[in-house]
Amino acid sequence: MEVQEIKKLKDLEEENAKLKCMYANLSLLNEALKDAVAEKLRPDEKGSLAAYMIALHKVSQRQALKAIGLPQIIIREQMKPKQDDELIRELQVLVEKHPVMGFSQYYYCQRRKGFSWNHNRVYRGLSSTRAKYP
Repeated sequence: MEVQEIKKLKDLEEENAKLKCMYANLSLLNEALKDAVAEKLRPDEKGSLAAYMIALHKVSQRQALKAIGLPQIIIREQMKPKQDDELIRELQVLVEKHPVMGFSQYYYCQRRKGFSWNHNRVYRGLSSTRAKYP
C-alpha cells in the first residue's frame, strides 16, 4: 500500500468513528423519545418528561429539551412563587369593609395608603381575594 492510500484509509476510519458516535447518540435519543408520551403535553408536563429522559436514558439536557421542543430555561431556572401575602391581607380588609367597590377604587385606595404595588399585582391579589369572598 502506498502512503496516500494509507492516509485515505485512516481518514475513512476517523469519519466512520464519528458517524458511529452520531448514530449512537441519535439511537439513544430515539429510544428516550419512544418512552415519551405521544399525546400533546402541557409545558410543565414536558419539563418533567425531559427530567425523566435525562435521568433514565442519560440524554443531555440540551438534547432532551430540543427533542421535546422546549427552551433550556425550563430546567435551568425555577420560577419563584409570588410574594403577595401582605397585599392580599390589605385587600381582604378593604373587601370586607367595602364589598361593592371596583378594582380601580381598591387600587387607588392602596396607593393613597402609601403602597407602591402596580395595578397588575393588585389585580392578581384582588382576584385571589374575591375567590375567598364571593
